[in-house]
Amino acid sequence: MKENLIRMPQAIQHLDQGARVESENLQTSDKRYCDLKELYLDKEAAAAKTDVAYHVVDNFCMEANQKGGMYWGYTYMEPGDVNGECNMTRGYFYTDKDCYEYFFGFGGEGYIIFWDGKDDYFVEKVFPGSVHFMDAKYARRIVNTSDTMLTVAMCWGYTNGADYETIRKEGFPIRIFKKENGEIEIREMR
Repeated sequence: MKENLIRMPQAIQHLDQGARVESENLQTSDKRYCDLKELYLDKEAAAAKTDVAYHVVDNFCMEANQKGGMYWGYTYMEPGDVNGECNMTRGYFYTDKDCYEYFFGFGGEGYIIFWDGKDDYFVEKVFPGSVHFMDAKYARRIVNTSDTMLTVAMCWGYTNGADYETIRKEGFPIRIFKKENGEIEIREMR
């Protein structure tokens, strides 16, 4: 039999353990509320929160930084809010408008906000098993509305690039809040 005929996969996706991933090629980063204060309506309250809002894990299972390369990553969003405004990611536009991305819901519940930078915006519900196609013309932002970790996996192309600056300057036209009774309120801001 040929040597190394049977190999282990480059990563293992745990489906029953909060979508934890194992790989030798992981890059991780934490985003804290205080570092994301510009996102929230109550910037002062966000600046005072030093706990982690979400964790990002990228798994480079192949030579992704080449033509045709693909990335696989995760966002693990903690439950929480800033004065009722639900925990959210920074959000971004693609710099390469010919690229796309997929999001997959693994745990928790929330929304993805889509916005074309003008007047076209909407939200999609995220839940375990949901699959979301990300058209390059839309910016996207993930929002955790549950009382548990919201876990979302992502697959995207090497050339996509991310424009966070436009979102930082202009913000999204939708904000999502959780009332004291647990009811979710989606507010249009334009």
